Formats: sequence, structure tokens, C-alpha cells
Amino acid sequence: MESINDTVSLVIFPGAGSFGSEFRTLLKAFRPKARLQRYSWRYGGTWSQKNKTFNDAARLCAQQIQKSGHEQTVFIGHSFGAFMAYVTALTLQEANEAPIGLILTGASAPDHTIIAPKPVTEKEMESYWNRVDPGLFDRVPDQSWKDLLIETTRRDLALLESLRDSGFGRLSCPLYIGIGDSDPLVNGKECERWAGFAEGNFDYQSFRGGHSDYLITDEFIEWVGTAITKIKGANYVSG
Repeated sequence: MESINDTVSLVIFPGAGSFGSEFRTLLKAFRPKARLQRYSWRYGGTWSQKNKTFNDAARLCAQQIQKSGHEQTVFIGHSFGAFMAYVTALTLQEANEAPIGLILTGASAPDHTIIAPKPVTEKEMESYWNRVDPGLFDRVPDQSWKDLLIETTRRDLALLESLRDSGFGRLSCPLYIGIGDSDPLVNGKECERWAGFAEGNFDYQSFRGGHSDYLITDEFIEWVGTAITKIKGANYVSG
């Protein structure tokens, strides 16, 4: 994996409400070139979320990546982060600065995504997370972290409601899709529809697990490594 890290930077897009813990094993395996994408809308500042769309958020991500100066990047996104990686890649593609490949997990194809009524109350949010990551609320250290998780998830899911307004373009780079075989939110057929959004190589892989737990397994890390090697070998040149 050292040879991969020497030439390619990995930009990792975490899921709704997450600050990247689902990718802790992958970050360790591919350090120092793997980094989390910072969702700046979570941190206030001059960017108010009011009336903002998923496209607006993706443009922010694209601007951050452009400033980083990496010529060859592979985007890795999970769940909400898969959609954010996809729309960010399309934004950069328009500027001839596309990533050389995408690896997306836990997300149906965007044209087949059902945006269900988002959880709002603490009870609804806890029910949502018990499906996505059972026992998560029992692991948070205190109420302040629980409140942060709830508010961050609420903001991210509010953005997701405008996904259908983003326009579903085709990626010019290779696309790799992964899913847990017992994922409670998406199924294999929905994920396989991603093939229609890739002009380059496409691959689909099912892992044993639910929505996120397989992301820390050796099998998943090895698959990502193999995918990056194939992406490099596809002779795709960004822009």
C-alpha cells in the first residue's frame, strides 16, 4: 500500500452526522495520504445553511479540494458521503479537475434514492441510528456528544433532501461500489444501478455486514487497495 500512497491522495467523505470514525481503519491503513473531507457547513461561520442545497455543499467541498493542490485524488464516500463525493466529483469534472476514481459504499444510485422523511426529534434520531449503527448512542461519552451527533445528523439529512435537484451526470472516471449484504437502508439492486453513472470501469462488491460495520474489516481494506491499483492502471488522466 505504500506505493499507492506515494502517488495518489485519498479524500474520504464520511456519512451523515459522522466525523469519520467509520473510516478509522482505512485512514490508518492508507496514512499519510488519506484525509477526511471537512464539511464546513457544520461549523457555522459565514455559510448559513438556510436555503442552501446539496449542490451548494458540494461546491464548498470542491473548492477545498482545489485549494489542496493534489493532482491525483481518489474519492471514497459512505452513505451521505457517497452522494457528496459523487456530486463533488461532477462539480470538479466540469472544471476539468475530476478525481481519477470514486469508491462509494452504502448508497443506492442517486436516481433511485428514496429520501424518506428525515428524523427530527431525539427519539426519531435515536431510532435512525439504531438502524444504521446499533449501539452508537450507548457509546457516546456524554449528553453533549449525543446532542452534537443529533444536530449534525439533522443538518446533513436536511441537505440530502435537495439531492434530486443536483442533476445526475455521468462520471468520466472509474467507479467502485460496495455494500453490506444485510444493509438496512439500501439493497444490492439499488447499488448496481450506479453502473449507469460511470463511463469508465465499474465494479460492484458485496460484503458481509450491515450499513457500516464492514468498513473496518480486512476484506474491505484489501478491496479498496485493489480498487486504487486498478484505478491507477486504467490510465485515466484527470481533465
